[in-house]
Amino acid sequence: MRRLFDLESPVMGCLFKVFDAIVLGLLWVLCSLPIVTMGAASAALYIATRRCLVRGESYLLRTFFRAFRENWKQATLVWLLALSLLALLALDAAMFRSMAAGGLYWVILALFCLVLTWSAYLLAYCARCQGTAAEVLRISFQLLMLHPIRALGVLLPLVGGIALALIAPGLVFFLPAPVCWLESRTIEAVFRLHMRPEDLERETA
Repeated sequence: MRRLFDLESPVMGCLFKVFDAIVLGLLWVLCSLPIVTMGAASAALYIATRRCLVRGESYLLRTFFRAFRENWKQATLVWLLALSLLALLALDAAMFRSMAAGGLYWVILALFCLVLTWSAYLLAYCARCQGTAAEVLRISFQLLMLHPIRALGVLLPLVGGIALALIAPGLVFFLPAPVCWLESRTIEAVFRLHMRPEDLERETA
């Protein structure tokens, strides 16, 4: 029993991960409350999840807020574009559904899912790479289009997380980090396919 609660035991390690995930979820929710800052908050969540939850690095709060500051301008700019598209498509979907225009409704819904997945690529690219806003928009969309099947590995965690949050709103403080971790597994795999060998060596060093 004493070994079970040892700080180095797998059980305690798992509990620490859960606690860190809750902290990251709280930070993401608080920093996303003005919807316009959700882009920077999501980029910070991506960095903190990869470094602190996946790699086991320390200084979770410092990592999150540093990434938030560094990605503030770029992530906010591209997020506002994605948010505008998502809002427009959501309104169109609601309108066509009320008009019983079934075919158009499903087309708009598919486009909404496409833009939602693209937004995840956008913010991950902002967090991981440097470039102008135009480059971020272009390259992230190219990566999405080059790997359409892998895009399901990004979309499904997002849709699942949104559905769970709607069913049990209290989970909104826990879900952001696990959802980010799940989608980052696919996004990082796509990034590695297009990274230069020297960059890959630096990643694994």
